[in-house]
Amino acid sequence: MTLPQPDVLYSIVSRLFRIEEVTWGDPQKTFVVRYRGALLTDDSAAAYDQLAEALRPLNVTPLFRVEDGRQTVILAAGVIRPTPGRISINIALFILTLLSVLFTGAMSSYQGEMPADFFGQIKTLLLNLWVGWPFAVSLLAILL
Repeated sequence: MTLPQPDVLYSIVSRLFRIEEVTWGDPQKTFVVRYRGALLTDDSAAAYDQLAEALRPLNVTPLFRVEDGRQTVILAAGVIRPTPGRISINIALFILTLLSVLFTGAMSSYQGEMPADFFGQIKTLLLNLWVGWPFAVSLLAILL
């Protein structure tokens, strides 16, 4: 991977960060460069967003740290490009969550006769799963 010229990185970082010390690293192992100093603004989230946007075309990721009480900007090679997740996993997990809260609600709300054996109890609860709907609705409403 080809890294940008040092003066290009320096000029981009110096727009948002007062640089007092520069340390060059090994991009294959740790980091490209570390700048120590202070942010020029109090809003570190906005500064990070601006810096990340400026460095993304150069395939460099900024990391904000505090090391030994000093603000530090570390530039690492590469940019994480997240891929969208599969919706089928989300749907399966939601169905399992729904069934588990219905089952829990049925366990605490069922008023009928309960068989003595374990599998009989499970069968009875599964057949009366609908009894747990108030518990399931109230618990899942928290997620909204």
